[in-house]
Amino acid sequence: MCALLLLTSVVRADPLVQEFIEEIQINNYDCLAQEQFGRLNGHLESSELTHQQAFYLKVRKAQYQACAGQYEQASEILDDLLSQPVEKNSDENHAYALFLAGVVTSPDKKQQRCDYFRRAEREALRVRSESIHLGAQLELTSFCDIGDDKIEQSLSTLYMLLEKYSGAENKATRSDIFNNIGNLYRLLGQNELAAEQYYKSYQMSLGIYEGETLMLPLFNAAKSYLNSAQIERTEEIMPELIRKNIDINTPLSNAWLNQAQAYLAEKQSDWQGLEESLLRWSVFLPALSMPEMEKEYRRLHARLCLQQGDLNCVSTYLDKALTMRPMSESDDLSYLKLLGDSFYALELPESAQQAFNNYTRAAEKAIEKQQAASRILGVARMMTDIVGLESSLAHVQRQKSLTTMRMVTGLTVTVILLLIMLFMFYRRHKGLAQIDELTGMFNRRATLEKLRSLPRPSPMRAHALALFELEQLDEINASYGEGTGDKALKQIASEIKSATRHGDVVGRVGVNEFMVALSDIDELQARKQIERISQSIQANKIRTSQGQVLTLEPTNALMIIDDLLHNAQSIYQSLIQAAAQSRSPG
Repeated sequence: MCALLLLTSVVRADPLVQEFIEEIQINNYDCLAQEQFGRLNGHLESSELTHQQAFYLKVRKAQYQACAGQYEQASEILDDLLSQPVEKNSDENHAYALFLAGVVTSPDKKQQRCDYFRRAEREALRVRSESIHLGAQLELTSFCDIGDDKIEQSLSTLYMLLEKYSGAENKATRSDIFNNIGNLYRLLGQNELAAEQYYKSYQMSLGIYEGETLMLPLFNAAKSYLNSAQIERTEEIMPELIRKNIDINTPLSNAWLNQAQAYLAEKQSDWQGLEESLLRWSVFLPALSMPEMEKEYRRLHARLCLQQGDLNCVSTYLDKALTMRPMSESDDLSYLKLLGDSFYALELPESAQQAFNNYTRAAEKAIEKQQAASRILGVARMMTDIVGLESSLAHVQRQKSLTTMRMVTGLTVTVILLLIMLFMFYRRHKGLAQIDELTGMFNRRATLEKLRSLPRPSPMRAHALALFELEQLDEINASYGEGTGDKALKQIASEIKSATRHGDVVGRVGVNEFMVALSDIDELQARKQIERISQSIQANKIRTSQGQVLTLEPTNALMIIDDLLHNAQSIYQSLIQAAAQSRSPG
């Protein structure tokens, strides 16, 4: 969602309207605040608006609705505006209306969407609006003009634009370019590369964008990491997504968060986590009008129904889904796999075979697309070199078969020895990979694994899980250096380890986060113990190299669970969210 641009050459009719227009032009990179949106609607009811003022305010209203995920409502406003005759001296707001119409048009309507962007590009050139022209150019390059013969050109264009806008004053523009590079990689099936670009876009946006505009590339990064099977990387950025949502807290930001959590739960076969995410997600969907999101919600809900054996729910989903999205017209592998699994569960073998055939077709198409992208990214060249090397080795083997046979025995012994060494190295490396190097505690991944392995608590007892966050750590590092921050972490880790029992699980699960799991314990005793740990951390004195004495005030969240902890990742995310909410004023 790009910046809305300055209104030019407005006739000053109503001074209050003009004052409001000038106010909302101050920050062109973010969507309107809810309070500003209320005032905007009030000004739209004025009978003294000029044509240009009314046009501008309606475009800003459509932008607000797009930011809030109300694409259908935004589209209605823009359709009405763009159906009106264009004045000869129209300003850049007409160009922006065209651009925004492209943004809110579904990707399924590619021709219509791209037509809006092309018209916006031409209009922006006419009125000399560089920012709208750039926005349209980015969308055309990363979405519209990406045929097999144009992929390399599209990537080259985007990286040339990065070079052009390399100055520190162009961080917002660079963020948009990184985001569009991510879009292009995603369309090419290069999800890991896409995720990296989205995350760069997010980092570049910090301090510039706010609200949903800031959160969107982080959400896209999480989705793309999941699609590239980078589960651990997704888990690493999920806490940041939770924190940003606490700050933003709109229906769209909450929907994005729960959608990401639902995707993660599906990938991990965490069906309880999926059910909880869908339940939270469903609360925010009625406030949105985003067909693509609704489609994904229905798919994930049907996947849960299938897992729970609710075949009536599955059958109802198939009736609606196949009408809207025939399997022969879809390349969505997740959707086609769900169809195949559903038909199989419903004992419809012919339909299941059709779904499988379409899945195979879509998979082959995706592989071809990735191979085409690989050629551009240089991967195919490496694959060719490997194939060539293998052919050369095969030729040598044919020419020297007797020598090869004599070598086999020696090589076999060598390979066995190497395998033994590798196994020993793996055992050692696996042990080290579970430990946080600084504190000697379990790291996040190992901590969650240990939680999943805890047995069910005894009757009348429970597992008590607490998360301690040291929010002052960033300030300490900035003021006194990372050495002081590391010293603080070591001291806190020592306090926590000394305050817990054998059999409890403790770990450093984030840069400034510690997890404590008191296993099989009385709830009252657990609450007292967690309070003692918190007080112990606060009483700890950290001395700086300059002799100053620092103290820490941890934020903590506690959950009491009288069941197995197979959904440890969901519990961890809930604790992060609870800790973040406890910090929020009010």
